[in-house]
Amino acid sequence: MTMAVGMSCGTGFYWIAHTAKVPLLCGFLDYQRKRAGLGPCFVPTGDVTADMDRLRDFYRGIQGKFPELTTTVRLRDEDAAPEPSEGGETP
Repeated sequence: MTMAVGMSCGTGFYWIAHTAKVPLLCGFLDYQRKRAGLGPCFVPTGDVTADMDRLRDFYRGIQGKFPELTTTVRLRDEDAAPEPSEGGETP
């Protein structure tokens, strides 16, 4: 995804799909390979970080039109997620 470095995306699409139990469908345009396509289709689990890791894995290696503007996609909810305590439990 191309956006300013360090920015995070809104989470509305994620929580709407999760609440409505509607699947997200990944699509891409890979300018380097001159390919377009569809990828995984899944209903969000509510674990934002795990679901976004799944999306980041899918999009890894796909090059956009302006590769110099590529950055890692993060949702605001990932940035606000509490860190697990030493015992492995969340506070």
